This record gives sequence, structure tokens and C-alpha cells, in this order.
Amino acid sequence: MGKPAKKASKAELIAEYESYPKYPSRFDKKSAKDYEEDGFDQARDYFKGLGKTFRQDAVGKKQVRSSMDALDAEAELQTTMADFWLRLTRTEGRWRRKNEPPENPFQKKGRSRTAPQGKILDWDKKWRKIAAYQAVKKVYENAGAAASISAGAALRATMMWMTTNGGAVVGNVSEMPGALLDKAMAHPERLSIQSLTLEQALRRKWVDAKERVVWMTRFELASQALVYELKNMVLSKVAADTKPGRPRTPDKDRIF
Repeated sequence: MGKPAKKASKAELIAEYESYPKYPSRFDKKSAKDYEEDGFDQARDYFKGLGKTFRQDAVGKKQVRSSMDALDAEAELQTTMADFWLRLTRTEGRWRRKNEPPENPFQKKGRSRTAPQGKILDWDKKWRKIAAYQAVKKVYENAGAAASISAGAALRATMMWMTTNGGAVVGNVSEMPGALLDKAMAHPERLSIQSLTLEQALRRKWVDAKERVVWMTRFELASQALVYELKNMVLSKVAADTKPGRPRTPDKDRIF
């Protein structure tokens, strides 16, 4: 029977995550809203050619993205409408296409660049995993020795949580069960990473009720540990501030 694999050290984990490409910020010279509208208009024109029409409002955007989800994997999409589908700003989209790996699926055809829907989705999954790795890296970088972190600090600390676009919690980025992560990453375009305290996370809806119970138990134990810490601190302070006088031997048979 082989020896169990050695657990990676904090330094090794940070080095591993440093090796991944840096994910771009959302900064954009052109308004993200204006760029989204450009992509929406391009997508509406695309579906108009297929005999489908959509309203030009928030409901229409949701319907267009759902229709793009359902397209054939070989359907060719232009960059701007693809960025709209994936909820990318112009800066994010261009940065991704200029940096490899993952391999850029878009090929120049005439004056535009297009790629098959299936390859675009696969490309997006790989980039969102890189974003998740960077979130995990931040968790390890900010972590101190477990023994030196008080229960109060643990309860107040913000952690990286994977959530759905609707705000429901999928799990903690650094400790998510493999099966749950694989299930979630089947649709990375529906996910985001948020910084929340454990209490804030527990107050939200969760995708997996059992995972929520696991974290509720941890919250309960940390809360009990905090009470214990505070009790010891208060009693120690009282003991240090109290200077008992010399003990007096009681008189024999004295009643009063």
C-alpha cells in the first residue's frame, strides 16, 4: 500500500497559482454598459436572421443569452456578441484573446473574427477556472498559522465564495468538494466569485443544503470557541486586577 500524497505547503500552493495567467480586471475605456449594448444589438441581428426577434430590454437580454446557450456547438459567433453572451467587458474579451493558453478560438474571417459556440464555451470555462485559481491563491496568501488566528478573527474574516449570478452560494472556493465543483463548472457563465464573511454566506440561499450544514457547524463551533476565549480573557483580567488580602484564620467556634 503506497504512502498518502504529501499535502502541499502554503508556499507551494502560492507558487502553483502564480504559474497561471493573470486574469484581467474589469477596467474598460469604453463604458461596460455601452459595450454590452453593442453585443446585444449584434446578437439580436444574428437571431433576426434566424427568424427570432427579442425585445430591447433586460428581459430580452436574458432571453438572447438563453438562446445562445441553446445554439448548435458549430454555430459561428462574432467576438462582440460572444463577449455579451459571456458577460465580458471589451477589456476582458480582448485581453483573453491576446493571451494564451487557453488557446484563442476566434479566427479572422473577412473583417471580423468568429468562433464556434462550443469552442467559445470551452474557452470560457478554462478562463473562469483561472479566475477561481487566483481567488484561491488570495485565500492562501492571506492565511496565517491556524493556531495564531483567534475564533473572533476567523468569524470576522472574509473568504472567497463561488456564487450563482442570482446570489446563491455554491461553496467556499478553497474547500469545495470535487463533485460539487465539477457540477458547478458545467455552466461557468452562470457563476461568480464574491468575498463574504461566513455569516454573510450562511444568510444567503445555497445550491447544496448539505454543504450549508457543514459550514453552519463550523460557524457554531467558532462561535462557541469565541465565547470560551472571551470568558478566559475576562476571568484572567479580573484575577489580575484583584489583589486578595492576607487570608485570616477564623476564630475557633465563632458563630458571628
